[in-house]
Parts: sequence; structure tokens; C-alpha cells
Amino acid sequence: MKPIRYPAFLGINNRLPATSLSVKTPDKSGRYLADAVNVDIDNDGSLCRRIASELVAEIAGVHSLFDGLAVLSSSLYVVGLPGGSMALERILESNSRMSYAEVADGRLYLSNGTDGLRRNCAGAIVPWALPAPSAPALADIAGGLSAGRYGVAISFSDDEHEGALSEMGAIDVAGGGVRVTLPTAPEGAVKINVYLTGNDGDVPMLHTSQPVGDASIDLATPADGQQSIREHEAPLPAGSRIFEFNGRLCSVSGNRLYFSQPYRYGYYRPASGVIPFPADITCAAGAQDGIYVATATHTYYIAGRDLDGQEIAFRLVGKFGAVPGTEFEHPDRPVFGWFSTKGFAILNPGGEVSLPMDGAVDVGALPASGASLVLTTDRRDRVVSCGWCINLGNGAATRYEDFDFTSFRGGFATAPDGFHSIGSLGEVTYSVDFGLEDFGTSAEKRMPAIYLGAQCGDALKIRVGAKNESYDYQARSFSPDSLDIHRVDPGKGLRDNWFRISLIGDDGADFTLASVEFAPVASNRRI
Repeated sequence: MKPIRYPAFLGINNRLPATSLSVKTPDKSGRYLADAVNVDIDNDGSLCRRIASELVAEIAGVHSLFDGLAVLSSSLYVVGLPGGSMALERILESNSRMSYAEVADGRLYLSNGTDGLRRNCAGAIVPWALPAPSAPALADIAGGLSAGRYGVAISFSDDEHEGALSEMGAIDVAGGGVRVTLPTAPEGAVKINVYLTGNDGDVPMLHTSQPVGDASIDLATPADGQQSIREHEAPLPAGSRIFEFNGRLCSVSGNRLYFSQPYRYGYYRPASGVIPFPADITCAAGAQDGIYVATATHTYYIAGRDLDGQEIAFRLVGKFGAVPGTEFEHPDRPVFGWFSTKGFAILNPGGEVSLPMDGAVDVGALPASGASLVLTTDRRDRVVSCGWCINLGNGAATRYEDFDFTSFRGGFATAPDGFHSIGSLGEVTYSVDFGLEDFGTSAEKRMPAIYLGAQCGDALKIRVGAKNESYDYQARSFSPDSLDIHRVDPGKGLRDNWFRISLIGDDGADFTLASVEFAPVASNRRI
């Protein structure tokens, strides 16, 4: 019999029978895998052991790691890794997963669906917007204003932005002045701005801007400052998912997508800054030319470079949903997406979605939420989420077990037991099921040798299933520094019509497996 060779591995295919995993077409040639656990597939179709992880700080319940911040027990902490030191930064109203967005001006915004926060220029975490005060209480006093009807509105400013403007209060002035009762300043406010219209006018002009703390202020002269541009604004609602889209901060809450004023990230116009969807939004992400939005069952696309408050239309992209929290973006290339009910969804410009796993993999039951990690090397770029991994270049899929992390950042991750480092060469238990092989004949046969084209830090091990039993065999050699051929000798009495062949291991040695070749010997017996 001619040798049988697997020259390239195409990833898991659990839709094909385990007896029909070899493929040779004009578009694709190689060997699908019945299963592949804790391995990656290189750009050239080689198998590699996945990276390991290590618990570095045992802190139960910590989550939402991002740039030195993490959440624990409804509190935001500044974290030092790898040691896991935690300094309280802020008490939160919720312990829900925190979403983070770095915006064009370098600021960091964060929200968990209840708290809407930002990191200011001093590095402190403060509310991302100042609320509009109530319409001020007004009284007629002596002064130099001409008799008539005046309007007064107020706003607060923090160290970087002016907040939303209050509703207008109106008063008939007879004595020539207006006393404005000032409200208590909210957290973060450092100044109060008082706007006054002209006599019988409706355009508020800045009259006074002063530090907060006074109980009232008297307006005895006409306003001569700039016209207010903060009318009809409100703080952007907090969201379970936030992201920037062409100068606007977008916030997901329930079935609504809210979006801020341009480059005024914490504020929106309630009359126009919201897009409702048919069901609760699970994932959302902005591309250069539009926004993708998914629910549990459908995926939509909003076309256009800006959300300008005009009538906005979204179109259905496909009848598949997404797992909350699984949005990802490649750090070096314009590749982004999330984990969907059909596996990884790669979101392309113009509203087209690629589903590289859909034809080959049934992903089965999905978690209620997840997190995604993009891993880049010179040999492969891949993304991991919800127990699955794909090579972003060729779409080959494998499974990750014991990799159930809730957030990733900077080589570290959070899990229910604490902080883990990602990328170490610790022990990893892996297995690759090559499926059932009859070597092109229904005759009973034996396998005198298996040849592994591999670079490996330790001898690789093959498991052969025959006659409802399985047997493990170790390669004769290994080559940690170069790709070489390593022979595996199965038992001489091993005979069957079909063999189940797997690669197994549970050590800390790295490996690359480029090919598997069998030298089967047929007999004259059919059974």
C-alpha cells in the first residue's frame, strides 16, 4: 500500500464523518480534524501547542481587567501585576462587567450599565458627564437691568468640560436685577455657569462663571458672554458595552444604542441620539464606515460614517446572534469581530460578515457571556473566545479547554479564582483526534510505523485505537531546535479495518507538527 500523508491541517470539522476528513479540492487541500484541544494551527497548517497560563494572584471574584484597573465586589481598583496589589479607586453602584473605551483625545471611558465614568487628565476616575441642574429659582432684586421678562439657565463645569444646560427659568424683572438660587454642585463640578437672556429674549448668553460653593448669585447687568451651545443635551446613559465611533461615544443599554455628541463623549441629545433595536443588544462595534449590532438571534449593520441625528436605518446582515462581551479588535490590523452563534464573526467594511467556522463547525451550547483574546506571533494570528480558537489567516478552528477567563489585558487575565499570566510555557494537556483512517482499503491491515514531521522539545506521543481498545506509543526521538522526522512504532500485533489515531500530551514542552505519515500494510483478510 502507498503511504498516507497528512500534509496540512485544516482545523476541526465536526460536521463531516470521522471517516471522511481528508479534503482535496481546487480551493482547499489537507486534513480536517475530528477534534483538536489546546492546540493552534499555523498559517501553513501545522499544529502547535497553545500557550499556557498561570495563577499569579489568588483574588476570588475579580474581573474586568483593563490598563491597571479591575473590578471586585462592586468596587473599582487600581491593580499592580503580577503581584496582584489592589488599591481602592472608587465604589461602584454595580458589580456587573465593566466595558472600556479609549477615545480619540486619549481619555478612557468606562461603564458597567449603571456607572458612567471616565479617567480625567489627572488620572482620577470621575463621572463621565455632569447632569443638567433643575431650572433655577429666581427672585426680583434691584439692579441695572431694564424692566422686562428674562430667562436664566445654569450649568456646571468640571476641570475639562462644561455640563448640560438646565431648563430655562423665567422672571419678570421690575427692580432691575435677578437673584439666582444656586443648587448643590454634583461630584466633579468645579465651576457654575449662569446664562441670562436679553429683555424678552430667548437666547441664553453667558453672564458669569465662578467657582462652586455660593448659595446664590445676583445678576444686575446684561450678559455679554458667548451664547450657550449646551441646550437640549443630557448625560449619555451608562451602557453594558461602550465604544467610540468616529468621534462619538456609543453606549448600549437594553435594546437601545445611544450615541454622544461629536467629540463630546459624555453627552447626547435625547431627541436624536438613540437608535432602538427589536431586541436587547448583545454585541456592538464600530467600523470606519458603519456600526455592527447583534442581538441574541440577529446581526444588523448601520451604514454611514456619522450618526448625525437624521433618520438612521439599519439593515439585517444575518440571522445569527452574538455572545455578550466577546467583541475583539486586532491590535495591528483592521480586523475585528465577536463570537456568534455560528462561531467567530469577522466584521468586514461595508456590512459584510465572514463566518469562517460556519461550514465546518457546530459550536454547540454557548455561555451566557464571554471574553475574547487576540494573540499575535510571526507564525499565526489567532483569536480565542468561548472555548474556541481560530487562525485569523486561514480560519482553521481548534478548541481551548481550561481557558475560561473573564477578561484579558497586557498578558494577564481574570478568572473566578484571580489573576493569571498568559503566555507562559507551563504544562498543557492537549489532544488531536485525526479521525478514523482505513488507508484506502476495507481490508484488515496493520501499521508498522508512523512518521511525524515535527519540531518538539520532547518525544511526541500517538494514541492508536483498534478493536475497541487504545494504545499509546512514544516517538523514538525529538528535535527541539529544528523540524525533523520522528518515527513511532505501533505494536506489531495491532490490526483492524479502521484505526482511530490521536496525538496526546500533558507536558510543558512546546512543539510544531507539520505532517503525519503512515506506512500501512494490508492483509488479504477483510475481517
